[in-house]
Amino acid sequence: MIDQNRLSELRNDIGDDSFAEIIQLFCEEIEQAFVQLDTTDRNAAAETLHFIKGSALNIGLVEVGRLCEDAECSLRQGLGVDPSLAKCAYNKARSILLDHVAKPT
Repeated sequence: MIDQNRLSELRNDIGDDSFAEIIQLFCEEIEQAFVQLDTTDRNAAAETLHFIKGSALNIGLVEVGRLCEDAECSLRQGLGVDPSLAKCAYNKARSILLDHVAKPT
């Protein structure tokens, strides 16, 4: 679900304080992006899913990235898509991320 090595690498690269800020900003932006998915057209939704995918993979949320990629591909192929699996995976990962911020390794 989460690449713990990527999280540790990120924390080591930028330090605890910056890591906490990055995770908080990431969560805010991703939550806003998921809200936008409900109010945008197919092309905009595909772009939003692409943004979420890239951001998730940068942080180490492998499952969220994979689910967003699947949904993005479906949209670009003209198929209907329900991003709720990606959102659910994000919600699970969010609590782990915030716990990781609270308890440095």
